[in-house]
Amino acid sequence: MNRLSEIRKERKLNMSEMAKLLGIPYTTYVGYEKEERHLYSDTLKLISGKLGVSIDYLLGRTDVKMPTATKDGEQREEEYEETYLESVKLLMKLTPEEKKIVDAFVEGLLAKR
Repeated sequence: MNRLSEIRKERKLNMSEMAKLLGIPYTTYVGYEKEERHLYSDTLKLISGKLGVSIDYLLGRTDVKMPTATKDGEQREEEYEETYLESVKLLMKLTPEEKKIVDAFVEGLLAKR
């Protein structure tokens, strides 16, 4: 089983939902998951960013989903709460216009930091 399949199942998404989340055609996603299509660097960057996992994790080079530096400089795995995953499912149901509003809201929150 490849990492795309693992991530999709962890998040309780079907292939169609995962393709929508990634913003790619369903048939393209199926090809990636079944390893019938190659993932090129631009696509890896896109998928990595949207799923919140490292490219190394997607390629199976590490079991650490997203390394983050601690105060000691050590790496740890970033865990996603179940509520976050449920929020992602809800966001996928929004219209493109509603998604833009959510994006603007999040950007506003981050700008306040």
